[in-house]
Amino acid sequence: MNRSEKKKTYVITGIFLLVSLIVFAVLVFWTQHRDLQETFSQAQETVSFLEAECEKFDNYNQGNSARAMQDILDSAIGLKTFVPAQKIQDCDFLKEYIHAEHVSGVLVLDASFSRIAQADMDDKDSYSIWKDTLKKSGIQNITEYPEKTYVDQAVIDDIPYDFAIVSSADGKRIFVCYSSGLKPSTDPYEYTINNVLEKNSFYKNPIAMIADETQIYSSNDETWKNIGKEKYAWLNSEVDWKDHGFSVFSYENKKMYGLRRVYGDYLVYVLYPEKEVFADRRNLIAGGFMLYLVCCMVILLIRWYSDKNNLHKLEKQLRIIDSISTTYDSTFLVHMDKKEIEPLKPSDRLSVIFKEHPQTEDFLFTVCANEVDPVYRLVTKKFLEPYTIGERLNGHPYLEMEVKDINDAWYSVIEIPQRYDANGKLQEVIVTTKDVTTIKHAEELSFKDKLTGLYNRNYMESKYKEIVSGKNYPVSVIMADCNYLKRTNDTLGHEYGDLLLQRVAISIKETVPQNCTPIRVGGDEFVILCAKYSGEQAQELIEKIRQKLVQNSDDILQISVSFGVQTIEDDGLSFEQAYQLADQKMYKDKVDSKANRT
Repeated sequence: MNRSEKKKTYVITGIFLLVSLIVFAVLVFWTQHRDLQETFSQAQETVSFLEAECEKFDNYNQGNSARAMQDILDSAIGLKTFVPAQKIQDCDFLKEYIHAEHVSGVLVLDASFSRIAQADMDDKDSYSIWKDTLKKSGIQNITEYPEKTYVDQAVIDDIPYDFAIVSSADGKRIFVCYSSGLKPSTDPYEYTINNVLEKNSFYKNPIAMIADETQIYSSNDETWKNIGKEKYAWLNSEVDWKDHGFSVFSYENKKMYGLRRVYGDYLVYVLYPEKEVFADRRNLIAGGFMLYLVCCMVILLIRWYSDKNNLHKLEKQLRIIDSISTTYDSTFLVHMDKKEIEPLKPSDRLSVIFKEHPQTEDFLFTVCANEVDPVYRLVTKKFLEPYTIGERLNGHPYLEMEVKDINDAWYSVIEIPQRYDANGKLQEVIVTTKDVTTIKHAEELSFKDKLTGLYNRNYMESKYKEIVSGKNYPVSVIMADCNYLKRTNDTLGHEYGDLLLQRVAISIKETVPQNCTPIRVGGDEFVILCAKYSGEQAQELIEKIRQKLVQNSDDILQISVSFGVQTIEDDGLSFEQAYQLADQKMYKDKVDSKANRT
């Protein structure tokens, strides 16, 4: 090697080393920035999750309270309406009644609010518990308005109670039903703010906490949950919490990256130890540098192996085609320039058709006419149109559609671009078909409610976006809830409770038109999604369903359903919001119907 060549080698080596150092520095900076950005993005998602958990907990508490007060009112009305007068004074009977109704106690008074009979689950003196509360002016005049009901909450001797007071029609009897809000602290099924984050884990193992200004309610890390008030006060007030980025602080000689947000009455925290934030840095730097070296090697070798690489690409295309051919039922190669179809691996049925109709348009016409279900023929013909495949595939890695054949089997048809010319024009497209009948049937089964035959919640969560969309506005959301299902189960048995639900479902199915989708969302609740249905039309449909419910009732089962409806006119109201509003209206209808019956 002469001096000139050595100098050239040294220069190239020096440039390579300099570029390598620059690349290494850029990798260090980039990976650190990337890790911080990725972790911050994950922290924001985790905070959103914590806020959603707080909202879910608040909604859970509100829903439980409303249902508990409705149940206690049902018990009071039942005592007034269904219990004979001679049994009202029987304390032993009242004892059995509170056990059957799952309430804490009852109290029966005369018009002057003197005690007639009482029963308490813990054998307490019911009259002594409630005599002060009964002096309220709103309660004292209840006998003057027998149709009125009084439902409220009270705290007596540090015990929270839900209670309901009703009067007999003649005003001679006053009925008080109450239920304690206390629940066993060891109840493993009780949903409290303290166990919201138990056993929750997140990407990069952050410490997640829900707290207020003075204490931590819940955390996925027991050590942090029990750090004590002094340390928490320091964390809450001394750390400089930022609104648009991580707050960096040191806790017990460990560097932490934290995010705090205020949500209602809650403070939610997401804290990352430094080692978790930059856990991928070393691997990313090493991987990036190795990639850089590989790229350098590729650049040096690309000219020497260009012909070999071209051959490798051809072989790869052949392997892809062969792989697709062995995976799918039928595989065809469409030559765009010649508008010809080449069968690579046709099914037996399509092979026979191709032999008799080898011309492209004749083959496609025959397949659509003889093999495809009539409902899908036009859309299938457009999907397979060879003159427009290039335009339709522009910007897409593939196109796919599902079609049903004349034997009720389902197939997935996929168009995959295979080869382009030097100008980027599509030259060849692979068209494959695969039998997905089993998958479609399994999907249909997962969407059905076994008891009623209606669609279930899985179906609603998967399909509501298709129903509640601009092309279907206005969309009316109708909520329905069976009345007295619990009483039916308790008095007649669960067999009649199931029959009640089935009759409600039948009444809905027999009434709703084709563009309405009835769904059993769980328990005794139903929802009907009505596409292109105004609020007035929804109210008319509800009246028709009520008439059908009367027709399907008998002497044993008197079917009663409460309804609520909310109409979505445009994108300004989401489906979730409409669902909640319809649910609230339905519960108001339930309360109003109970009050009217009294």
